[in-house]
Amino acid sequence: MCAESFDQVDSVAYLVHAWMKYPKFGHACATDYAARFIRYGMMSRDEAVEIVKQRDYNLDAKAVEDFCKFAGYKESEFWAVMDRFYNRDIFTKDGFGRWVLKNPVWES
Repeated sequence: MCAESFDQVDSVAYLVHAWMKYPKFGHACATDYAARFIRYGMMSRDEAVEIVKQRDYNLDAKAVEDFCKFAGYKESEFWAVMDRFYNRDIFTKDGFGRWVLKNPVWES
């Protein structure tokens, strides 16, 4: 059974665009896929939570590099813009200056 069709995989901005839900809503592609795989009976909730915990916040460094090259940004400029868009209602900065969820699903 094929669960997904994976369109736009060659688009420079696609991974960055898909990840941008994370700072705003607190979830990204790993959550999207995990939720579907649970509904399809292909994964348990416990398995999904582990994947989300490990992957949802990550944005591939090569995707950022490619996007910045395409858009004419320095990576530091890109991250400065992203920093302004984190939803302070659901995120806080940890002691290392990283954005972390206030109430992650794996703690509920």
